[in-house]
Amino acid sequence: MENQTNKTGLQKAVESGIPAFNLTGELPDLNTAEELEIDLMDDYWSPEEPGICKKVFFQKIDNRKVLDQKSGSLIDLECAFFMEKDSSGAYRTISNGSCRLVGAIQANGIKPGMPLLITYKGKKKTQSGNLCDNWSIKPLIFRNNG
Repeated sequence: MENQTNKTGLQKAVESGIPAFNLTGELPDLNTAEELEIDLMDDYWSPEEPGICKKVFFQKIDNRKVLDQKSGSLIDLECAFFMEKDSSGAYRTISNGSCRLVGAIQANGIKPGMPLLITYKGKKKTQSGNLCDNWSIKPLIFRNNG
């Protein structure tokens, strides 16, 4: 049995609140259905310019299939997944597989649902001379207005 604590809020909502129908039985009229303000497709976020930031809710660390740039074959890449609100007000999932970003999230005990401000700070030269992505991850809080 899968551990409930590893599931995202969206996964829990789908499992407990969005019904699935028997496709061999009578189906309801889809024209009467309402859409939820959430998109299940995720986009890979790959910022190019330093200073680009996003306010997000952390979802999880998980593997996703990506094309290996050297071999051309599909490989598993450990990625961080986040929920962000798009310009229409709907939530969508984005992910990023930067080792430094994923490692910082894991090392700091960031929990699913935590609101974060993630800023891409550009490339940083490592001790071995390679370039890697550099990030800022800041928790967000909600203050009462009263």
